[in-house]
Amino acid sequence: MDVAKVKNVSSGGRYLEFYCVVNNDGIPLLEPGLYLLDLAKAGNAISTTENYARVLKDFFGVLDSSGGDLKYDQVTDAQMTGYLNGYRVQKLKNSPETVNYHATILNEFYKKMANLGISDNLKNISFTWEGLKKVKNKKEVLSTEILQIYMDKKSFEEDVLANITATSAFKRERDEIALKLGYYAGFRTHELVSYDNLNVKELRKLLPKQKDWTPKSMKLKIMGKGNKMRSAQVSVELAEAIYNFIWNRGSHLTGSLMAAKSGKDLVDKKFGTKLFERCVKARILKGVENIDDWLARRYHTLRKCYATNSVTYCYKKGKDPMVFVSQWMGHTDYEMTKIYVFYYAVVMGRVDILNTLSLKDSRYERYNKKKKDED
Repeated sequence: MDVAKVKNVSSGGRYLEFYCVVNNDGIPLLEPGLYLLDLAKAGNAISTTENYARVLKDFFGVLDSSGGDLKYDQVTDAQMTGYLNGYRVQKLKNSPETVNYHATILNEFYKKMANLGISDNLKNISFTWEGLKKVKNKKEVLSTEILQIYMDKKSFEEDVLANITATSAFKRERDEIALKLGYYAGFRTHELVSYDNLNVKELRKLLPKQKDWTPKSMKLKIMGKGNKMRSAQVSVELAEAIYNFIWNRGSHLTGSLMAAKSGKDLVDKKFGTKLFERCVKARILKGVENIDDWLARRYHTLRKCYATNSVTYCYKKGKDPMVFVSQWMGHTDYEMTKIYVFYYAVVMGRVDILNTLSLKDSRYERYNKKKKDED
């Protein structure tokens, strides 16, 4: 049992790429394939289908090891609980967060199969696992992560931008913009090279060449996850970097801002991820005290920093972050925005905000109180 990338699958006149689960002969499994295809059609990134495929591969692999006697649509609640507790927790020693992640995806998979009417046995499938009560809620999980990986502007400039490894001036300037797009505009890595987000001709309209140009912030339309459009606030630093690049070293570009020096558009959706990893490795080689924090950071970390900084900006300007940050980030789930509002409240000691978020009894409120007592 393995996962494999499926290319050039026509769907509604367009072509999709996604990962599927294949058997030992390399043949895709029907039901997981239908589910993963549906994810791709909904606009999910190929990396998402790969992660989901690996969860399904593990599950169907265990079913297959039973000799083929146990079919996925015949699994009982007790058997599923056994898989999550016996196999994932006891044998693989997965963390509660990991097991919850697998349980969530499997739940979604079963719901999809039931909606498709593939088997009558799927109608009443539901399952739990013993460690469920131990799993932190989404706010606490992501808030812990943000506390660990957040970088202020100084750290971003001195520890990330200063460690770009490209040797040519063109690549260094391009790579700097790619990183700033994450930190100052909330870009995801695949958004750097997809959906025509950074068309040079359009950018030149937004930033026309002027004799005495004064750097200023602006709004940038971004087509993101799930083909959803959002309008991100672009900082003065980022706008200035883009302006200088498109009218100087990148003046020959006619397609995407993220291009090779030859002018050929970059297409690797993991370009930002790989770029950030190179910077992190260069920083670690210079010596760091918090190496675990650096190893936990990804290009997506920059987007989380942007969200947190945006909350700070909203409070300084008297704006409602639940309205504006949700728009700038493209959040359809307001709980995601609350995570960043909550982080801001913890760091800044805003107990009033903690109260409004109904998080007074959380361990982060206790952390905040402990921090105050220590100070």
